[in-house]
Amino acid sequence: MSFCLVTYSAGRPTVGVLIDGRVADTTPVLTPLMGSGGGMLAVLEQWDVALPILEALSEQAARGDVATTPLADVQLLAPLPRPVNIYCAFANYIDHMLEMGGTPADKTQEDPFLFQSPVTAVVGPEEPIRIGAAMDAVDYEGELAAVIGRAARDLSVGEALDCVAGYTIVHDVSIRRGARRGANGGRPDFLASKGRATFKPMGPGIVPARFIPDPQALRLQTWVSGVLKQDSSTAQMIFTTAEQIAHVSRLTGVVPGDLFATGTPAGVGMPREDDLKHGDVVEIAIEGVGRLRNPVVAG
Repeated sequence: MSFCLVTYSAGRPTVGVLIDGRVADTTPVLTPLMGSGGGMLAVLEQWDVALPILEALSEQAARGDVATTPLADVQLLAPLPRPVNIYCAFANYIDHMLEMGGTPADKTQEDPFLFQSPVTAVVGPEEPIRIGAAMDAVDYEGELAAVIGRAARDLSVGEALDCVAGYTIVHDVSIRRGARRGANGGRPDFLASKGRATFKPMGPGIVPARFIPDPQALRLQTWVSGVLKQDSSTAQMIFTTAEQIAHVSRLTGVVPGDLFATGTPAGVGMPREDDLKHGDVVEIAIEGVGRLRNPVVAG
C-alpha cells in the first residue's frame, strides 16, 4: 500500500508516515536507529536501513495497530526543510521551450543545463509565497523533484534512479523580467530570479521511489486561483530525471538530502503576461506524488 513521508510540527519538526489520510509518528521506531531529534535528512542518510522500518510502520498504521492523527489536524512543513543541495533544471521540457519561442536542446550535443538554488528559499505546504512591490512578472512553475537517498559518484544513466529515495513536488517561483545581467540581458541571474526567500515551496511529502516506477510518465498540473494553467506530462522532459542525476554525479557526486527539481512544462505565465499577484493560490498536482498548495501574498 502506497504511503509517503511528511515532516510536521509537533513541538519540533517530526517525521511521519502518511497513509489513508492519517499520520503516524516515526519517532518510536526510528529513535533506536538514529537517536532522538533525527529529522528527514537523518532518515535519508540511513535510507536503506530506515525504509523497511517505515514500510512496516505504514502497514501497522493501515491496520490501525499504531496511533495515528488525521492529516487535517497536523501542520505540514516542507518534507525536507533544508536540502543539502538543490539542483534545478533550466529549459528542460519540450512543450515549455516551444511556448517560450526557443528550440529544445539537442541531447546528442549538449549536457543538461542545471543551476543551484539556496536551501533557504524552501517553504512548506500552505506557507505564503511572498512577492515584493519591486518584483516584476512573478511566475509559477510546477516541477517533479527527486530526493536522493544514497551517495554516489560517476553514475551511468541506468544506475542513477537507484540513488533516489523518493519524489516530491517543488514550485520553482520565478521572476521573469529584470533578472538578467550584462549586455543585451544576456546572462540569467538565477539567484535574483529563482532563489529568493519563499520561492521554493515543497511538499506535501516524499513518496518512496518504489511507488513511482517511471518518473517520466506522470501527469503534472498547476492551477492558479482555481484556473488550470499547466497540464502536461513528465514525458515531455528533454533530459530525464536519471540523466540529470547522472550528470551531477559525474561533476561533483550526489549525497543523501540532495534535491533535483527537474524542470517545468508548458503553461507558465510569461508568454501570456499572466503574473502571480497578491491573493492568488497556486496548487500543483503530480500523479502519484500528491498536491502542493501555497497562497501568494504581498510583502
